[in-house]
Amino acid sequence: MNEHYLDWVAVLESVARAKGVYRFVELGAGWGTWSSTALAAVRQRREIHDVEAVAVEADLTHWQWMEDHFRKNGLLTAGVHLIHGAVSAELGEISFPVIENPDEDFGASLRGTATAPKYVTVRAYTIEELLNRMSGPADFMHVDIQGAEYDTVPQVIGVLNDRVKTVLIGTHLSSDGHHSMVTLFRNAGWRIRMDVSVR
Repeated sequence: MNEHYLDWVAVLESVARAKGVYRFVELGAGWGTWSSTALAAVRQRREIHDVEAVAVEADLTHWQWMEDHFRKNGLLTAGVHLIHGAVSAELGEISFPVIENPDEDFGASLRGTATAPKYVTVRAYTIEELLNRMSGPADFMHVDIQGAEYDTVPQVIGVLNDRVKTVLIGTHLSSDGHHSMVTLFRNAGWRIRMDVSVR
């Protein structure tokens, strides 16, 4: 099974369930893989009359690719925000590694800055600040922020309870970290539909 099979299922199910305004958040967006997939799928649903999306990417080249991709495919509408920046526990500015081969490397992380030969400063956004750009609850939030999930998600679990319907988190670094994230959501009352830990 392809490693992204469950991403496809979860994203498309969120579109199938939605009515009215569809809202999507992608943290660690790369070229906007999942937000663009969702917004393209929305075009098949007459029950959805508008979209809102926030897609955040820290690497400048990947962010430029995302903006180009959305523009060329007619996805960059008024409610769509493509943000160059990093997801962090605090607002401000933060260092992010420079990716030497952006067409091959989509795994740069804030944790790699200390050992990176080059880094840049980008704006840091909290998850709550990003959700504030939505006019209502997000139908889906896709999180793939290369280990920063452990620093950012636990502090806003109450916000997610109130303002996000479905979350998919790509966990990193260790199976212990993965299980701590599952426990966090379960203890907060979430139903865990897919739990895949790669050992």
